[in-house]
Amino acid sequence: MRSECSGCNVTFTSVSAFDMHRVGGWGDPIYTQNAKGKRGDIVSYTKPSRRCLTEQEMLEKGMRKTEKGWWSTGTFTHYRPQDEEEPGEEVAELQKK
Repeated sequence: MRSECSGCNVTFTSVSAFDMHRVGGWGDPIYTQNAKGKRGDIVSYTKPSRRCLTEQEMLEKGMRKTEKGWWSTGTFTHYRPQDEEEPGEEVAELQKK
């Protein structure tokens, strides 16, 4: 499954890799206080600090770019079809259909 960031236009191999490249907070709630000093309703939020990592920051986090130029978490071995054995007779028959 592929995931693309609309903020930085970078493509990722998975949602996990996409999530890994985003840092910072969404903004904390600001509450009213009642007469007893207890927290009341949310009236606003602090400014969000959410952002995309730079390419250098992604590399420092252990992320890697695939041959297609997509970013991965860097925690798996890339699939290589040439490493597979030839398909058996049943698979070969199905592929012909």
